Order: sequence, then structure tokens, then C-alpha cells
Amino acid sequence: VIFAETKKPDMGGAFWVKSLRHLFLGVLIYILLMVGLLSRTSPDREPMICAFASILALGFGYVRFSSLSWEALPFEAVAEVDSLQHREVSGDYRQPECGRLREGRRESLGKKSDGTH
Repeated sequence: VIFAETKKPDMGGAFWVKSLRHLFLGVLIYILLMVGLLSRTSPDREPMICAFASILALGFGYVRFSSLSWEALPFEAVAEVDSLQHREVSGDYRQPECGRLREGRRESLGKKSDGTH
């Protein structure tokens, strides 16, 4: 058997999740820097409070992201995807705009360059 390289486990998912966690950390550092900058430069406290409030949205997003089960797909989801793949597709879809385009092209081809039919 000829082969180019040995079979390796797929680690794309783990690296993707790790990079998204690093992205969350980077956004947190950015928010904290902006809070610090606004607290030093702004005479009012409102801009700093608004920037600090974005930590709540970031925390909510991180908790939601952490609750995803990405390592193993639940059986119910596999069965649902499997049932969707086996349904029959009938009919023909045509985008309404494309029909008008085709009619307009026929009309323009039917006219001569001098504007007569």
C-alpha cells in the first residue's frame, strides 16, 4: 500500500475551541483596557460604566459557548440529521427575479440596434 503520510487523529475541533477561548480572553483584555482608559481620560463616569457593562455580555456569551457539547453529538441530533437527509425533494424552485431577467434578455435580443422590432 502506497501512502503519503500516516493517519492522524482529527484535532481541528479542539484547536478551534481553544482559539475561540483565546478570542474571548482577548476581548476581555480589550474591554478592561478601555475601561481603564475611559476612567483616566473622561471627566464623567458614564462612559466607563458603559464599557464595564459589556463584560456582562461577554460573560453571558462565554457561559453559553462553554455549555455547547462539541466533542460528541447527542444521539437525538444524529437521528434528526439522518431523517432530514432521507426525505425526498420534489418540485422545482425558481427565483422570481431570474425569470424577469430572462424575459428582459429576450426582449433586448428581439430588438435591432436601431430600436425597431
